[in-house]
Amino acid sequence: WKLVYSGDTRPCNDLAHFGKGATIMIHEATFETEMKTDAIEKFHSTTQEAIDVGNAMNARFIMLTHFSQRYPKIPVFDDSCKNVAIAFDLMQISPHDITHFHRIVPALRALYEDLER
Repeated sequence: WKLVYSGDTRPCNDLAHFGKGATIMIHEATFETEMKTDAIEKFHSTTQEAIDVGNAMNARFIMLTHFSQRYPKIPVFDDSCKNVAIAFDLMQISPHDITHFHRIVPALRALYEDLER
């Protein structure tokens, strides 16, 4: 079992190297993919950049966190990413449930879609 955690930072090749084969990688995804310029200026990562780091290390699961409070919605990423999930403040998940955590994404998308209306 191997846990890799990345704080507020730009994508880091060293993290991908030392995190090779991680069971779970937790990575901030402050900005949406289209906001890469803002992410660079503020030394944060986009959703896709965080997913790319997890994929580069062959992480079994990727947990995205630390989203910008500027928009009340979950990060946008491809539904085919079955190893990607999102975390929120005070969320708890057990190691036993880690293989299922991607299943909450559709419910969260529906919830936040209703909040935007």
